[in-house]
Amino acid sequence: MSRGTPEQDLDTYMDNQDQQEAETVQEEQEAFDTAWEIHKFCRQADTILSSDHKSDMEIIHRTDEHVLTINIMMTEVESEMFKEYIRNHGSKFVLQNYWEEKD
Repeated sequence: MSRGTPEQDLDTYMDNQDQQEAETVQEEQEAFDTAWEIHKFCRQADTILSSDHKSDMEIIHRTDEHVLTINIMMTEVESEMFKEYIRNHGSKFVLQNYWEEKD
């Protein structure tokens, strides 16, 4: 069922297409920005991690589940300090998403 003249229908259709394209471009830009920030963190690991543990960082990307896992092996002292720092100074976001596991 038409809502107006064929020209009006075409204009409405084209407006909807333009809106969808703009939303897709925005989503892709946000995804690119996220990828860049994650990459930047991983690249900075070279200066963040202690020299004897730089090679013990794993970046696992499970593309079928769209999950990225970053494992950073730390010394016992680094691990304890990180735990203490998170408990005393961690941001709300980090605290909500942080949990400790013991084997």
